[in-house]
Amino acid sequence: MNPDLQRDLMSALERPHRLGTIGGNLEDQLAHCASFSSVLGQVVQADKSDFGANGIDLGTGGGLPGIALAALHPKMAWTLVDMRAARADEVERTILGLRYQDRVEVIAAEAQHVGHQPKYREQFDIAVARAFGPPSVTAECAAGVLVVGGVFIVSEPPHRGGDVDRWNEGGLTTLGFGKPVPKTADGQHFMTMTKVAPTPDNFPRLPPRSTRGWS
Repeated sequence: MNPDLQRDLMSALERPHRLGTIGGNLEDQLAHCASFSSVLGQVVQADKSDFGANGIDLGTGGGLPGIALAALHPKMAWTLVDMRAARADEVERTILGLRYQDRVEVIAAEAQHVGHQPKYREQFDIAVARAFGPPSVTAECAAGVLVVGGVFIVSEPPHRGGDVDRWNEGGLTTLGFGKPVPKTADGQHFMTMTKVAPTPDNFPRLPPRSTRGWS
């Protein structure tokens, strides 16, 4: 990430960081977003980014990694999803401050419901998530919004990096995903999976679902 862009993002994200919607050290958080971007570059064809690929950030919280990815990939459109209206309002404020509103949308909704809305159902080339929830829930929400051929990139816990066993292959197949493929960038671990078939209409399953695992 170039210094000017990092400076602009640090300034724009200072308020959500101060309010606690972005935790930890902000520079470290942006470095992690840069790793997300590196993995995106590994799995997406260059011409896709150049010609209007669109992405969705599930559970964006204070706006990461979605805002940083929008900054790093200026030809991509992004939709940032968070279930809490107050957090979504703060993300919207940040987007306006950066003048990204023409290509970044913020919606306050549960990701499971977003995947059933015709406007968003199987409409995205890229889905990203970090610290979103259990693998089964995360995969269902991503499957509902990705086109066939789209790619899901999810940040992995440091102590479980590269552990494909967290991602039940049978469950992924049911959702339309191929096999999970681990990726590493700058020492950060991610899991990627490509959607190879349409997702059944009943996925993602809607809340309440706290005890549900792989289907």
